[in-house]
Amino acid sequence: MDIPIIIAGDLNLPSVNWSDLTVTPSPRYGDNVNQSVINTVMQFGFSQAVTSDTYFYNSIADNCAKSSLLDVVLYRPHEKLNSCTVELGISDHMTVYCTFNLNNVSQPIEPKVISVTQYDNANISLIEQMLIGSFDSFLNVYYTTIGTNSLWSCFADLVKLILSTIPTKSVTVTSRHFHGEEIVKLQKRCNKLHRYRNKSNLSKLSYEDEIKKLNDAKARSEHAFIRSLNLNSGKANNIKDTWRKINERLGKCKSSDVPLLCDSKGDILTDNMDKANVLNQYFGTVFKKNDPSYAACVIGDLPINSTRSMGGFNVHFDDVYREILRCKPFTKSPDDVPSKLFKLSPSLFAPYLYLIFARTISSSDIPEAWKKSIIVPIHKKGPKNLPENYRPINNISNSAKILERIIFNYINSYLEKEQLLHPGQHGFRQHY
Repeated sequence: MDIPIIIAGDLNLPSVNWSDLTVTPSPRYGDNVNQSVINTVMQFGFSQAVTSDTYFYNSIADNCAKSSLLDVVLYRPHEKLNSCTVELGISDHMTVYCTFNLNNVSQPIEPKVISVTQYDNANISLIEQMLIGSFDSFLNVYYTTIGTNSLWSCFADLVKLILSTIPTKSVTVTSRHFHGEEIVKLQKRCNKLHRYRNKSNLSKLSYEDEIKKLNDAKARSEHAFIRSLNLNSGKANNIKDTWRKINERLGKCKSSDVPLLCDSKGDILTDNMDKANVLNQYFGTVFKKNDPSYAACVIGDLPINSTRSMGGFNVHFDDVYREILRCKPFTKSPDDVPSKLFKLSPSLFAPYLYLIFARTISSSDIPEAWKKSIIVPIHKKGPKNLPENYRPINNISNSAKILERIIFNYINSYLEKEQLLHPGQHGFRQHY
């Protein structure tokens, strides 16, 4: 369903012929300004409701009278307009009356209920028992199967079973603020008293007294909100964890919401699925295979002084354990295997991941679950309604990120030790 949009006001563009969307010769403010407005109207599919002049000027000294259509009402979709009349106003501009069929435009905001996994209340001893007790069956799958899919499926099933033991709570998000009705009323009263605060000393004192009540009410509300977050879990000094819980409670978790987009035909897309499809279509055109127009990039001859080969790559248990400790705990993963879970017992999760990584390297086979990713469109430049102004960010499996980091550290360590990186390479290097 097309979203109704109404834009009304004095555009002060007398040179625009709204009936056919053309510009008169030698227009006021120049061709660029007038044509830009017309292009915007056409791009977003607006109609213009006012058809008669709305501004009248009479000069006795110059003995001339002129009129123009300056006040416009742009709207979409077209069928929403019921009537539009122009009547005598109280200034040199006429009064424009428009009626629209806007029934059921706004829907009541339903409270949003989100489920939050309480990792801080997890039964660590139970999780460790499950990991230790399931390792023999996991080893049996490792020695009796080929490839990585069966191995990963066994691990994913265990993770799902462990997650079912961690308590969750339902949080109702009704608005993006935590101030109640009392504060809203006090704010309105303060706004009213603000207008009269300089009328007398009594008015000023009344305003200052109301401001104090408002600030006290805000402080009480904020303290109650912080207490409700239950931050006393041993991590109260962790700023990131604190703000994560606050944003989670307020419904301000990172979102990939994209505004209205235009497709290749100029049509406006409001449905999230339509927007996802048009972004996917554009992102697919960015990557090209076997394009002969891309020539090999030649940086120049570098002095190669290394005689030591990089050798074969092997995953080590210590590397897996270290990267589990370093990974971000709240990164969304498409395989529903959260890295936060790994951090509850790194020493017992590391053997599972170590065997999966070792099988992945030895068999050159990546689990199918790792080939899926969550694409987040990030706006980079220009108008936000154009798909080409977005860039895709891939959120891959958290487990794959750990292996990726281990491989990166191995290659990067070799290049640094052998001094094979160009001196002009500063990005993604330590101490640069």
